[in-house]
Amino acid sequence: MPSSGWPSVFIEDFLQHTAEKSGGTTGLLTFYKLQWLVKRAKAPLCLEDVQPPVVATPGKGVAQQRPALEPGMVWELLRDFRSRQQHRDRGIVQSAIGVISAFTPIRYTHVNRSVPLWRNDVVAVFWAFRDKKRQSDGSRRGFAWHVVMIVPEVKEAVSVIWRAWHSLAKREAFRDEVPSFLSCNFWTGQPVGTAEFNKFLAGVLGSLVHNPHLISSYCLRRLQPTALDIRDAPWEDRHKVAAWSLPGARMEDCMLRGAGEVEVKAVQQLMFQAMRRVDELRSWAQARQWWVEQPPNTLRDWQAAAAKISAIGAVKEMAARVEDLVKTSPQPAFDLIKRLAKLQQKVQRVPSSRIIEVGT
Repeated sequence: MPSSGWPSVFIEDFLQHTAEKSGGTTGLLTFYKLQWLVKRAKAPLCLEDVQPPVVATPGKGVAQQRPALEPGMVWELLRDFRSRQQHRDRGIVQSAIGVISAFTPIRYTHVNRSVPLWRNDVVAVFWAFRDKKRQSDGSRRGFAWHVVMIVPEVKEAVSVIWRAWHSLAKREAFRDEVPSFLSCNFWTGQPVGTAEFNKFLAGVLGSLVHNPHLISSYCLRRLQPTALDIRDAPWEDRHKVAAWSLPGARMEDCMLRGAGEVEVKAVQQLMFQAMRRVDELRSWAQARQWWVEQPPNTLRDWQAAAAKISAIGAVKEMAARVEDLVKTSPQPAFDLIKRLAKLQQKVQRVPSSRIIEVGT
């Protein structure tokens, strides 16, 4: 979701570089200095979602950032999801959220402020009630976020979340208010908090890293921007993949009508599908070498395939209708969700082959 100034991941990379260059707790001290500049000097930075560097040992050690997942960790995440799905494991919802978040940079907080809107064969759209940034009137805007479904496990994960949410919404406890979260304990009907989800994620991936306590939902969000580095993608793509706005750009440019966001996400999934066919490709260093060896037209072919996905008329049409509904609705979020059901009637003009589900 776009924020003012530079995206938090970029600021964290700067802090990480500072920590590695100077050692000790320099990264953490730099973060505190930035906080002071924002508070006292009104520096144009948004630090609300920046993760402070983690010091390995209080008073000693080196400040560390949450690591981005290596390709081998992504394969393990996908394997774990398939296993849980096969054995009907009770952690399947959290596993599905992990898979989706690995390929769709989204804050876990926003996952638990979201509901499913609609989906077709290749794209699913969710609606988050509140962004982290307050508007001038003190309110927080909602926003749509898109999940591209090229990787089979991502498509299956969306189906798991879709079924779980709609099954939950039919329970007596949600008769008056639909669930406003996606990550849930299906047996209790309660949302899964960030700490609990991080513990789940560390249980899946902790054995693959030196410091399991550093594994968190933010590692998932860093994955795709990191993956773009192996092919030296332009900064514009790095912003689009996470629906960030370029400094100075209007927020609307990266929201709801972001065909570019869908296209970049599609290219990334095509790349991961190609990478996973290579045995022993488990690190970003190996991935960069793999990319150098690819035929010259590889990226062009992926972009052509991704353009077909982003050009689906239903994506733009539904996004525009949701945006119009949100802007014209004075009602609270839960009332708004009830109104979203009426969109089903409006999209009947769209060929049924393009729409699988709208609000149901």
